Amino acid sequence: MSVPNGIFEYPWDDKENKPYKIGEPLSNYYQFKPGIWGDLKAHSKSHHQQWLDFQKSGHFFARVLCFDCHNPHGGPSRSQLVKADYNNTLCLSCHGKNRKFANPWAIRIHTKHNYAPETRGISRCSSCHLVKTAASAEAGDIHNHDFRIIRPRVSLEMFEKDPKNVVPNSCNGCHTEWGKDEAGYKAGAKAFDSLFLK
Repeated sequence: MSVPNGIFEYPWDDKENKPYKIGEPLSNYYQFKPGIWGDLKAHSKSHHQQWLDFQKSGHFFARVLCFDCHNPHGGPSRSQLVKADYNNTLCLSCHGKNRKFANPWAIRIHTKHNYAPETRGISRCSSCHLVKTAASAEAGDIHNHDFRIIRPRVSLEMFEKDPKNVVPNSCNGCHTEWGKDEAGYKAGAKAFDSLFLK
C-alpha cells in the first residue's frame, strides 16, 4: 500500500502525491500490509497475494513454477491454466504418478467422496486444495495458493470469536449449508472430523 495513507496498491507518496523514484528507499513509498483472515495459517483475504500463499506451499519448495500451471497467454479456463482443472487433468499430470492418486478409485479413497469432478465437482482437486479465500471484485473469487486443506473446525473457531471474520473452508464450496451460522459450522466440523480424523 502507498505511504502514508494506503490509498494506492503500488509505491507512491500519497501525502506529497509523487511517484516512487528508482534508487530511493522503497519504504518511503510502499508499506506491505497483507490482508489475512487471522486464522492459524493466515490465509490470504486480499487480492494480489497468491505469491505470498504460494511461498508457503510444498509446490514452492519442490520448485514448481507459476508457469507449470498457468499460461500467461491463455488456457482452457479464465485462470489461464495450461490444462483443465475441472476434470483434475492439471493436478494429475504430476500427482497422478503417485499411487495414492493413480486412478479414480484411489482418489475416492483419498477424498472420502464419490469421483465426479467433471459433472458435480465432487473430488475435484482444486475444490479442496485451492479454496477461494481472497477477493478482488467480490468476496471469495480468488483461489488460495498454499494448497492446504482448510478444515471446517478452523472456520468454526473463527466464527465463535468473530462471526464477521471467518475464513471459508475446503468443504464450503460444495456444502454451503456448513457456512451460514454456528449450527452449520458445527455440523461441518463434526462431519469432517468423522470422515478424516478417525
